Amino acid sequence: MRTGHIIALANFAVACLTTVYPSLAQTGPKPPAQKIDERVRSMMDDMIAGYKAQTTLQEKVSFKFTSNVPEMTPEVIPIEFVLKIQKPNKLALAWSEKGKSGVVRKQIISDGATETDFNEDTNTYFQSKAPLGLPAAPAVLNVPEFELLFNGRDPFINLHIPSQLLKVGDPVKIGEFDCDVLIGTVTQPALNLTASLRLSIAKKDHLIRSMVFEGNGGTADKPIKFKYEALYTVTLLPVLTESDFSFTPPPGAKLQTNGKKP
Repeated sequence: MRTGHIIALANFAVACLTTVYPSLAQTGPKPPAQKIDERVRSMMDDMIAGYKAQTTLQEKVSFKFTSNVPEMTPEVIPIEFVLKIQKPNKLALAWSEKGKSGVVRKQIISDGATETDFNEDTNTYFQSKAPLGLPAAPAVLNVPEFELLFNGRDPFINLHIPSQLLKVGDPVKIGEFDCDVLIGTVTQPALNLTASLRLSIAKKDHLIRSMVFEGNGGTADKPIKFKYEALYTVTLLPVLTESDFSFTPPPGAKLQTNGKKP
């Protein structure tokens, strides 16, 4: 199963579970619409405004995924990424991902004029004209703020846990930051399964500092337990220079001219 948006992992408790357990597909009328909690709406709006306000941003995100159900394991799992952006269209994104062939390291770099896509493991790169905005983010790096930074979209629209079901959790401290917490929970009574999404958002700047989606339950013969974590290190107002967004091909690197990104 290949993931799209990281929050789509909440779909584990719905579509993914009905793939593993087809008889659990939900049927019948949809529940009546519910009003979004005012505190939840305020936190959502503050987070969206917080990311939109960043003209420059640097963040490092490390991922960890565990599951005892093979069908729930994504085909490609992100390990870590480092992001540097300078609006409107300068980008340096380096990440590692793990798939069937092992760990692969890639980069996307835009100096505002040229976009370079580089695969460190094959030592190949592809260049094209930089877009007016930020280049498209790779699907494997499915974190909610990318919807805002790269696509200008509200990340909560694609939330598989409806916003009406989000609640405000107890505040937590992550590193030096006091954080508010958004919690969304879905249940599958037939499996005695409860899955929850927790977004920890710094009170100071309204940017994400941690994201966890986990659940457990299942049946005696098919127990379910999974956990997906993303831990953030954010640098606000970083001092970025032209060298942060420049690409110099390493020795032996080959330029691809077949129109395909490496």
